[in-house]
Amino acid sequence: MSKKKILVGISGLGLVLFLAIGLSLSKGDDELGGFRRQRGPNTTDVASFASINADLLPDGNNTRDVGAFGSAWNNLFVSSTAYLGNVTSTSIEPWANNTSALGAYGTAWSNIFASGTAVLGNLTSNGQADSVTIGTSTASTLTVTARLAATLNPNANNTIDLGAFGLAYNDLFASGTVYTAGLTIDGNTTVGNATSDTLTVTARLAADLNPNANNTIDLGAFGLAYNNLFASGTSYLGNVTSTSIEPWANNTSSLGAYNFAFRNVYASSTSYLDYVSSTQITAKSLPNSTQTNSLCYNTTNGTISYVSGDVCSISLLKFKENIHTLNTQGKVYDLQPVRFNYKDTGRESIGLIAEEVEKILPELAVYSDKGELQTVAYDKLPVVLLEEMKKLESRVNELESRLSQYEDQCFY
Repeated sequence: MSKKKILVGISGLGLVLFLAIGLSLSKGDDELGGFRRQRGPNTTDVASFASINADLLPDGNNTRDVGAFGSAWNNLFVSSTAYLGNVTSTSIEPWANNTSALGAYGTAWSNIFASGTAVLGNLTSNGQADSVTIGTSTASTLTVTARLAATLNPNANNTIDLGAFGLAYNDLFASGTVYTAGLTIDGNTTVGNATSDTLTVTARLAADLNPNANNTIDLGAFGLAYNNLFASGTSYLGNVTSTSIEPWANNTSSLGAYNFAFRNVYASSTSYLDYVSSTQITAKSLPNSTQTNSLCYNTTNGTISYVSGDVCSISLLKFKENIHTLNTQGKVYDLQPVRFNYKDTGRESIGLIAEEVEKILPELAVYSDKGELQTVAYDKLPVVLLEEMKKLESRVNELESRLSQYEDQCFY
């Protein structure tokens, strides 16, 4: 029998073992152990009819193949470990469904590349330094139809976005709390349920709060009203219904302004006014309107009321103290009555000039709560004139007495 040589190599396409055994045998049919050589016209075929009870080793490392292209083994069965330097295959399939692993803990593949679809029943990435990159952000699409059973966290704080301009998510649902450092919303947004949910905003608004249509949206409601509404500028209100309207602080705010005045102010109860400046005050439907009545301001209790007649002063002794006899020393004669026209209406009238009265008889000057000269207390002027009339009467009586004495002396 001539020399025999067995050549063994592995070419992994689908983990298929190619086994080519070249035997240098003499011409004709021959047998070697469990192998039988059958000679054809151009080739020598070897058929195995028995098992091999020994390791099948090549005569050099990385030099021999088991099978070849065009002469490949059909299946390669390995019940233990197959050590393969490189595997080239159109398909790698396990022995049975859901029974085999591709790599293991501690013996993992470095990289797995798939240009097509990777169908995974479960994907777990372990380790502190593990990172998984799936596709590219500009060309690839990741479709996840399964439900996430874990928290979706970025790898660093304030560095990763969920969606982007032009590639935004359609809807975002959260049954718990959504924490956002900055929130920019484009389009229509519905937050919570109007009857059961509460929206708490502790941050300051840096934009106007506008309704989506004019005269359709309310700010608060009956039974769910805001406690206080603060506005340092102008509040434009079409209609105000309130049990009380109060300024921010005493004597600091105005109700209306010059050239922006209310047309009418109605009060069914008491109006407390420190000062009234008007060219005309008209009281309608006063009791006893067929008689002469007056609308009077009570400086003692600050009320405005009507009195029968045309006198508004309070003369009862019980309202007065520090009573002294009036002595104007004839200054009333220095007052100069004038005729004039009001600048705003052109209406003609007569009276005194307040600035002149202030210098001569300051008791007749009327000041605002800010200490500014306003007008003349014409209601007090008759009292001053009464004093002078009494002086004149006394002087006349004295002169008449002296004249009578002179006449008596002349006739007797």
